[in-house]
Amino acid sequence: MRRRSVSLALAMLTILLLATTVAPAEQVLTLTASKPAITYLEPLFLTITPAELIAAPILVQRRYPDGEFKVVRTISASAAIEATSFVVPVRPEGTAGFRAVQGSVESSVTTVTVKARLSKPVVSTRVKVGRATVVKGFIWPRHAKGSQPVTLNLYWRANPSDEWQLKSTVEPAIVGRVAFGAKWSYRWTPGEGDRGWWKLTASHADAMHEANTSRPKFLRVR
Repeated sequence: MRRRSVSLALAMLTILLLATTVAPAEQVLTLTASKPAITYLEPLFLTITPAELIAAPILVQRRYPDGEFKVVRTISASAAIEATSFVVPVRPEGTAGFRAVQGSVESSVTTVTVKARLSKPVVSTRVKVGRATVVKGFIWPRHAKGSQPVTLNLYWRANPSDEWQLKSTVEPAIVGRVAFGAKWSYRWTPGEGDRGWWKLTASHADAMHEANTSRPKFLRVR
């Protein structure tokens, strides 16, 4: 009888131990961006926290428009096992998703939106009616010569106290290259009805870049 009681007690203890056994913690790998949105050429940093006790390199990957992920940075296994986090600089040219992969563990995808950088239009502050005037500016990233990625917005008012009216929008052509970017140009000849005050801005948006507008350039047509 005593032996049976001991066996029963041992069986109950075993069941209790099995019931209270803690399952191994799920391995977690994280990647976060310093900003959710940037302007082209603006610094961007990714912070990666390795999964614990995984002796494997960390692959920092970028998702391209076709959906494919490609490695943009590799952190060695020895470094990953020793450090608690890493800060990785990247410079995406367009909106992109980033993730980290360590062995069989993947982080969630972090998407960073990118706006093209636009200079304000360059033109004289005083323009004469009937005289051809060149309006130019710059856009980053670079676009092909002859393409028309920029919209030039021309706002007009007859008097300084009037409301701005969008008089026209035109598409300048890319005419040259600058570091990481391109130069655009548009030939404008104001007519008699264009006398007054003008505000010019440049805009850009496409499948890879969020909409962005430059600072305004003010001028007067006489």
